Amino acid sequence: MGAKKRRDLRFDATFEEGALREPWASELQPVHIDGCMLDETVFVFAKAGTVVSADLTENFATSPHWPTRLYLKAAGIHGKIGWPRPLRLLYRDHAATRRSLERLLSLEFDRLIVAHGDVIARDARNAVEKTFGFLRRV
Repeated sequence: MGAKKRRDLRFDATFEEGALREPWASELQPVHIDGCMLDETVFVFAKAGTVVSADLTENFATSPHWPTRLYLKAAGIHGKIGWPRPLRLLYRDHAATRRSLERLLSLEFDRLIVAHGDVIARDARNAVEKTFGFLRRV
């Protein structure tokens, strides 16, 4: 997605083309989360039992910034792990997302590093399952 998003930058290889040749390829396993407009790819670092992600979930206990606290409350994620209600519309193909999550959950991990909020230090598999409880069955 980077090459599509940032046409002003030069990319020597896209993730899809170059990932298997990279030195880290044996350490980090990518899992693309299909069905979402965010084009999310998470990385599973098996040796550490850790998933590294940008937008897989959010995990804010609270915020000292009152507008952020208001947003977290309105989004239904204040003090709990989850995906904000208004942004759930970004998941267009629930069946494809569920298949991606099944691939992710088939791998070994217990910790989840997220870009939005605190690290989920244990029971990350359960956190992922709870996050995507909103996906409807088709």
